[in-house]
Amino acid sequence: MEMLIVVVIILIILSIGTNTYQNQRRFARYNNSISEVLSMIKLAQTHAITSRSVEDLNMDPSIYTPEGGYGIYFERSDTPGQSRVLLFANTAIGNTEAETATMHQQYDEGLDLVEMEYFLDENVDFKSLLDSKDPMNPIGSDTAVVVFTPPLADSTLAINNNPLPENLVSLNHLFLEFRQLESLDDIPSKFIHINAVSGVAEISN
Repeated sequence: MEMLIVVVIILIILSIGTNTYQNQRRFARYNNSISEVLSMIKLAQTHAITSRSVEDLNMDPSIYTPEGGYGIYFERSDTPGQSRVLLFANTAIGNTEAETATMHQQYDEGLDLVEMEYFLDENVDFKSLLDSKDPMNPIGSDTAVVVFTPPLADSTLAINNNPLPENLVSLNHLFLEFRQLESLDDIPSKFIHINAVSGVAEISN
């Protein structure tokens, strides 16, 4: 009887330890995904400030500095592991308004030069892409873009659910809301906030 009690206690401890470990791993992947997206945003901004050159073999086999700068494209998906982030050189269209208005065509048809593609962890996704954290009246979308134009990395923010200019919504602020899909703990959403005036991106709760 004593042995049975000891075995039951050990199994309970192992179960608690396993669940805690799995939650910690999920939380670590959650934070890593957010950090990766933030790093890509800052990298695009740095590329624009330094007027980084590209070799565009798709449009023109030459090395040049894209006049349209560099940007990040965000796409939310309901399928786990399919929400993605693209760092691109704005090589197809120098005008940022035209660029954001045709964002789906630019990336899905390969007109812009995609330099880096990152899929969020399958346990993490974009809950929403918003202009405000105010839950009463947000403007949300499944796609968003930020473009940094050289030489000062002036930023343009926009969201668009449909690749038509009349559906384009320019923003002063963009909030990328992340959520952890599977967790035993009630983990609040985290945000990456991008300010169009300064172009600064930062993590907030």
